[in-house]
Amino acid sequence: MLPRKVQTQLEFTLNFPEAALGVYPNKLPFRSEDLLEANLLRSIYEQNNFHVYLKFDEFKSGFSLERAGLELDLLQREFRARLDDRKLVLADREKIEAQYEVQLKSLPATTYRLNFTQTARSARRIPSAQQTKMLEEILRRWSDDAVTQKKVLAFAARLPGQMTLPEKGHDPLVALMELLERTRVLAEGLGELARLPGGYQAVLPNGARLSDLFLQLDFLQEIRIPQIRAALFGSIADPSAAGMIGRVFRQQVRMRQDRQRLAEEKLRGAISTYQDYLASTVPSSVNMKQAPSEAGGVTSGGGTQLQFSDTFLTKLMEMGGGRQDVQYRTSLVDKILEGRLQMAEQESALGESREILEALNKKASLSEKTADAAKAKIPAGPASGTDFVASLTLGCRELNDLIADAEKLRTKVTENYMSPQTSLYRITMPVIMETASPLTLRNFGLFLSGFVVVGLGIALVACWAHDQSTKPQD
Repeated sequence: MLPRKVQTQLEFTLNFPEAALGVYPNKLPFRSEDLLEANLLRSIYEQNNFHVYLKFDEFKSGFSLERAGLELDLLQREFRARLDDRKLVLADREKIEAQYEVQLKSLPATTYRLNFTQTARSARRIPSAQQTKMLEEILRRWSDDAVTQKKVLAFAARLPGQMTLPEKGHDPLVALMELLERTRVLAEGLGELARLPGGYQAVLPNGARLSDLFLQLDFLQEIRIPQIRAALFGSIADPSAAGMIGRVFRQQVRMRQDRQRLAEEKLRGAISTYQDYLASTVPSSVNMKQAPSEAGGVTSGGGTQLQFSDTFLTKLMEMGGGRQDVQYRTSLVDKILEGRLQMAEQESALGESREILEALNKKASLSEKTADAAKAKIPAGPASGTDFVASLTLGCRELNDLIADAEKLRTKVTENYMSPQTSLYRITMPVIMETASPLTLRNFGLFLSGFVVVGLGIALVACWAHDQSTKPQD
């Protein structure tokens, strides 16, 4: 029986954040070639006794990994249709191919197709069921090794500690500042929890999920804290008291302005470093002024662009080209991302202090009617010093409950790291097996032609030998 060529395919998507940037969650560099590491393949080979069918070198060379996905298929169809135009000259074809390469690099590299190809007779061919199991086992083994040995998921979200409830004799303004600060840190920690694989799937014993904690945080920030501020303004008995409190917040505004300037300088420094790196690698193919300006998200007015995406960060990574210096490029992109987050955080904190200061200034300087109009912008709350402390205490208790649930959820997510729902990959298409026989119509024609030529040659040689043997000798 003639040997047959069999190709088995398994399509999957990487299921961890920043996979398109070429890094694991703990910032270790990720390479798609890690899935076909020699030690991993050898363990699969020996565990399944594949030596019965083929040698290890033949087994290893049968694997290949290629990018896949719906977006890639659509892109290839589009450019294949454009290249099928017979009227295209060589220059036009080169231009279209260059456009294809640019758009290909812009697609996030998160979906792949794992292939195994073997050409052999039926008796020496790995059975189809074992090939399917083999491809799935490779993905599972790679994911388990990355989690247990490389510890790619071993990083934790930073959460604030619970705060002490305000007591009599202590300045409630200090407790209010602490409440605002811990609330911002908690928001950052919940954001980091959301980035952990399985973060949204974890469930607490009371049924609460991460999405529920985000809703509680929104209530605390948008309802409870404004009510506490309203209680603070209502507890101010005279304009002089408002002026004294206003001086405290003016000092806070100046401090936060300094922090914002430092964050902006840090961000611009990270952008400048990346600009210098790009200038030293691909100066002719990158617009050096436009890219860093977009990267920082800093507007001409000194504000910050809060919206950013993994697609943009992926483009920054692609600007460096290839897989060279991937760890260094990843660190540069991380610095830019961190700078943008710090800018957003400092601008939000500064805006919050300015709102409070503006309301206090109106309380101190305007008439009672104007002051009441300014207070109307804030949700209604108690109007005495005692009620302010009570409202502040209630907000602190709600914050502490939210922090406690966040800590439990973080523990739950960490425990779930080894469960299937937090796998580093997700199979997007079942195993496909394609079989091709070497005895195609074309191959049959070539074989028949060769047979005829060889047969005629043998016949001619036989005739010549016969003539030589029957020729009379002189």
